[in-house]
Amino acid sequence: MVRGAVVEAIRSAIVHELKHLANARHSIAVVEDADWGYIYIVTLDTSARKALEVNLELQKRFPGIPIVVKWTGSMDLSEEDLIDYIVKIARAGGFKARAPPGFSSVEVVRGAREE
Repeated sequence: MVRGAVVEAIRSAIVHELKHLANARHSIAVVEDADWGYIYIVTLDTSARKALEVNLELQKRFPGIPIVVKWTGSMDLSEEDLIDYIVKIARAGGFKARAPPGFSSVEVVRGAREE
C-alpha cells in the first residue's frame, strides 16, 4: 500500500511540473518494469523537440526516476539531435546505457564501417 502511495505522489508531482513546462495536452501512465521499477510515461501533444526538452527538464527535477516522454506532433529533429537529447536525458536521470544480452558493440562498429 505504501508503494502505491509513493508512485501516486511521484505521478502527481510530475503532473504538477508538466503544468509549468508544457503548454500542451498531456497524459501520464505508470508501468512497472522488472529491470527499471516504475516507469512514468508522459504523452505530450507537441513536437519531438518540445517533448524532449520537457523530458530533459523532468529528468533533472526527478533524477533516478525513469521518465519517458512521447509526442504526438511532428518529428522536428535530426537523428543527431535526437541522440544528443537521449544522452542528456539519461545523464540527467543518472542512468547508464544497458545493452541487451548478446549485443556486440564491436559488430555494430564493424557493420557501420563496412557501409
